[in-house]
Amino acid sequence: MPENKTPLIELRNITKTFPGVKALSDVCFDIYPGELHALCGENGAGKSTLIKVMTGAQPADSGEYYIDGQLVHIRSTQEGIALGVSCVYQELSIAHQLDVAHNLFIGQLPMKKGLVDHKTLYSETQRILDQLDMPISPKAIAGDLSVGQQQMIEIGRALIRSARCIILDEPTSSLSEKETETLFQIVRELKTEHNIAIVYISHKLDEVMELSDRITVIRDGQNICTMKTEETTQDELITNMIGRPLENQYPGKEGRQQGDVLMEVEHLTGAAFEDVSFQLRAGEVVGFFGLVGAGRSEIMRAIFGVDKTLGGSVKVEGKTLKKNSTAAAIEAGIGFCTEDRKKEGLALGLTILLNSTSA
Repeated sequence: MPENKTPLIELRNITKTFPGVKALSDVCFDIYPGELHALCGENGAGKSTLIKVMTGAQPADSGEYYIDGQLVHIRSTQEGIALGVSCVYQELSIAHQLDVAHNLFIGQLPMKKGLVDHKTLYSETQRILDQLDMPISPKAIAGDLSVGQQQMIEIGRALIRSARCIILDEPTSSLSEKETETLFQIVRELKTEHNIAIVYISHKLDEVMELSDRITVIRDGQNICTMKTEETTQDELITNMIGRPLENQYPGKEGRQQGDVLMEVEHLTGAAFEDVSFQLRAGEVVGFFGLVGAGRSEIMRAIFGVDKTLGGSVKVEGKTLKKNSTAAAIEAGIGFCTEDRKKEGLALGLTILLNSTSA
């Protein structure tokens, strides 16, 4: 960026420590209006903590935060929003029982004589939907929409709040190919037509290379480098992220030993899939690939006994499992990591000990 241009946001020497963990150590980061700046790093590198500092969700222990060159002290997400900083998290915050309009304007509904001005609410919602190229009704129930459409609602919410910087946290992790293309188009329009700064966080490095203007890599809570995207390669980016050259991004299968058949699925049929058969051998990895909605998750849920099957069987070491029984699957040695870890994988109100020992 031009040297004489003032960053929209500039973080200087941000340090944040949690009990026993130094999450960030003198981290610096800046972003300019109309720029997409990608933030990359492995899990645990400190990206989420930096986002929380940027939005006001977590205060830094030390360091300085500037907006338009002016030192600020953001003590809450509300203060961050008021200063134009919004985040669309990987875990969406959608009120599923409310319609699109009320989700967009939640917390700031237009009022008239002490009552909600529904005419303005729905007309303004339609304006935002048109801006985001979303052909849905402002009165559609948010819980009935796809994940991609719900994500667009969150982006629209940021626009209503006059966001000058929008942080996108793993935005394509649950999107279909078509929804991803729509998101990319919206992101480019926000940059070029509305001069909005975009902080983009993703483990999908092909997306980072395609969309970003600059990339900052953090590792173990420390700055590693900031570089122009056009002046680096994906291999160099990976090396900076993990701290060593990656000799083989996709290791071959040489030397792998495969044993006897452990699991055999025969003609399994459910509500979302039909006549699925495959074998799994000891020491083998079997991958399931397909677009969102293809039925991958439903097949795994059926094997584990969560979803009911309409036909077929599952055998483990030659023994046929009792149908539609998670207890039988667990007893046979099958484990299942759910797609939605927050909703289905954890009891958030219980301790780590109880979560890790429950069955």
